[in-house]
Amino acid sequence: MKSNNVHDGRGFDSVRKGPTLARKAHLLLVDDDHNTLASLSRAFRLRDTKPLFATTPPAPFDLLRDDSFDLILSDVVMPGKSGLELLADLKKAGVKTPIVLFRGKRTSRWR
Repeated sequence: MKSNNVHDGRGFDSVRKGPTLARKAHLLLVDDDHNTLASLSRAFRLRDTKPLFATTPPAPFDLLRDDSFDLILSDVVMPGKSGLELLADLKKAGVKTPIVLFRGKRTSRWR
């Protein structure tokens, strides 16, 4: 059963398609910010890749029960559980998928 906090990327702005990869990467993006997910969705769709999205840190576990991924990308700052805590939980659960953490919010220095 999939969580209500999972989004498949449909409904985000459609963009022109770029060159097709020989093999589509199966990606999972974790972020609570809709704008960041929309931007990432557009970037990956340029390469004909449609990642799955989880909008809360617990949601990846729902997806990982039924599927495997080539890469997990996660925001560091999220409500309830940080990306670092999610990373520790995934590793503790034995997930071998590579995980990349990013910071999606700008700091006051960039305003």
